[in-house]
Amino acid sequence: MMNSRKKAPEHVRANMKENFVISSYYEYHFWEMAYQKEMWQTACLDGVGANGTPRSDK
Repeated sequence: MMNSRKKAPEHVRANMKENFVISSYYEYHFWEMAYQKEMWQTACLDGVGANGTPRSDK
């Protein structure tokens, strides 16, 4: 863990901020979907396997 007296380089801090904003966006939408009782859209994923690769069983 980083010592509290040391700061990460600016490019690392910018990357951390970007990742925080992105994850916050997705978390907000996750909880909004739960609150609205919405279902996850899977039709767009039909035929897509792990890591976005085409499924071999299709």
